[in-house]
Amino acid sequence: LTDPVLFRTYLIGLFCQTLMEQACVKSSQHRLDDWLIILKEHHILKSLGEEREAFERSLELPTIPEMIFDQNSLSICFCQPNNEQICKIEFNALDALKLVDPKNITIEVPFAKDWRDSRITNQEDILPHKPYDWTFTTPYTGTLSGPWSISPTSEGLDMEYLRRKDPIRFFVNTTLYEDELGDNGVSILNIKFRAMSSGFFLLQRFFLRIDGGLIRVYDTRLQWRQNDSYLIRDIRRMESSSWREDMVGISLEIADQLCDTVIEHYTEKLVPPYVNSS
Repeated sequence: LTDPVLFRTYLIGLFCQTLMEQACVKSSQHRLDDWLIILKEHHILKSLGEEREAFERSLELPTIPEMIFDQNSLSICFCQPNNEQICKIEFNALDALKLVDPKNITIEVPFAKDWRDSRITNQEDILPHKPYDWTFTTPYTGTLSGPWSISPTSEGLDMEYLRRKDPIRFFVNTTLYEDELGDNGVSILNIKFRAMSSGFFLLQRFFLRIDGGLIRVYDTRLQWRQNDSYLIRDIRRMESSSWREDMVGISLEIADQLCDTVIEHYTEKLVPPYVNSS
């Protein structure tokens, strides 16, 4: 734009658009003792535009899930009394997708090749198709920042505490990404969180259902009880050894009940700095 008036108008419009988009990000938070929980939610990442292109450039994948909530995130921050963050664990879509295997796929079912090829753009069709994990399975367990101390533990989750019906003061149910695999199933990464006066609990669940193939569930759980000086992080990865007809349409909430094979299970203690573990 050579006309200075038009250029100024363009800049003002661009600035206003940016402000409006930022204002659309819904943010809420909850303070519990030394912990500050911050939830951010926004609309689905647009299918075209600079934001989409920047997101795709951050990944090595030839395609990305159909529905990505790129600005959705949940942060659990260990803070000083003035809310200054010392360390945190955050859950977001970009970091989760960075852990999807861009070169290998361990699952093949009859429809997979045709569906995967249909997701590749015309430009990419010129080159041989490279294998990648088209199920978007991720071993993501959260993004840690700050000087945490992490160690294995046999303590495990307090199941009696988790079954208690304490009043919930802050609740989260948000999705980071989702793909319907060409109407052949579903791949979804979801977060549920609840805070009570007695503590908090988080479940991040990656759920994969390939109709006619298998069910896979990767769970990351975080637990903190009042007077605990640490978080318990429990990681369990499971899948079904075979496909059954009653698995059709199974939902994320009960998918783990149909997984009969535990691939991996371990528990860690996450200790914030300047705190002695008990």
